[in-house]
Amino acid sequence: LSIRVLALRGSEVVLDAAMRVQSHATHWSTPPALPVRNTSKPALAVITGGSGEIGGAMAYSLAKQGWRLLLQDRGDGDRRRNLQNQLSRIHADATFIAADLAAQAGRDTLAAAIARIDDVGLIVHAASPAVTAPVEALVAVNFSALQRIVDAALPGMLARQKAAIVLIGSIATEYALPGWETYAGAKRMAANLIDIVERSYAAYGVRGLTIMPSLVATRFSKDFQSGAPALLPQELAEAVLN
Repeated sequence: LSIRVLALRGSEVVLDAAMRVQSHATHWSTPPALPVRNTSKPALAVITGGSGEIGGAMAYSLAKQGWRLLLQDRGDGDRRRNLQNQLSRIHADATFIAADLAAQAGRDTLAAAIARIDDVGLIVHAASPAVTAPVEALVAVNFSALQRIVDAALPGMLARQKAAIVLIGSIATEYALPGWETYAGAKRMAANLIDIVERSYAAYGVRGLTIMPSLVATRFSKDFQSGAPALLPQELAEAVLN
């Protein structure tokens, strides 16, 4: 029997060892032990901007695959109710949490909720203010909120050894688009954080992935589409899952 042993202190990996064990007995008994984590059960997915068009499409696609959901939004009534109706039709296990990620209190609320969950298998960070929002709000939601979420989720994800943190990025980080400078800068900060997750923890089963779509056909980008081809939110959601 080959066994890999990981010893974790929060999000710090303090031991990574491999053992080969051979038993010379056909039967044996052991005293009561600590609970064993069952990583084969459906995991929970956290989606920020969960009531938005991209977040909602992600939630619907994940729910169809059997994921349980924790969806962050700002408590927007109509958008949340519409998504709740869609999810109820497929009997999704979904919980909503109202938190304004532009505010410290909102980031604290979401991070505390995530830290209490021991089976987070996926985080999709889709929340973002508008392209024209102040730089402080863009950085707070795209980067600062993601940083708090990562810190809260990593210990449980590492214990699970099968998880992913996905950032909905933008190809605006690769081009000099007039008017998109601060938005692209905030997305670049977030992408750098995700890259650190990938480099530091991919070997232990926690992936950090940035998806970089072009324009998506949402209200968020309607002022910038100008007839250019755009992905549907559901197409983006399926691409992320694939």
